[in-house]
Amino acid sequence: MISNLKNHTIVCGATLLGKAVIERLLRTDADVVLVEEYEAELARMCKRYPRLLTVEGSATNEVLLAQANLLKADHVVAALDDELSNLLVAITCKDIGRNVKVFARSTDATVANRMRKAMVDEVISPCHIAGGQIADMIIA
Repeated sequence: MISNLKNHTIVCGATLLGKAVIERLLRTDADVVLVEEYEAELARMCKRYPRLLTVEGSATNEVLLAQANLLKADHVVAALDDELSNLLVAITCKDIGRNVKVFARSTDATVANRMRKAMVDEVISPCHIAGGQIADMIIA
């Protein structure tokens, strides 16, 4: 089934960020493939989201990203908890799937800068985004 997908989103990691992205995308009937290394977490996600497609294993493995059909994906979300793993996922995706748009999570400014040098399309810092929203609510 995954091999027939086009224009889908690959989410790397069933973290809080990854789950939020998956939930929102599935509500819009988008095709989503989750790459997650923990079998128990995959089972929970499949039970909660029956339409979710999955690949078991580390998202840093380029073979598994290929199994998620990276070449035909529109977007990849590197949502792993480990900053350097997100950087590796982003570099791999940009190297293999040149047209894919990559969103990568980072809270470390040094790693975020390296992600930008690696041509990551969007570096996401959840704390920075939430902090800005809180400040906007206080100002308003």
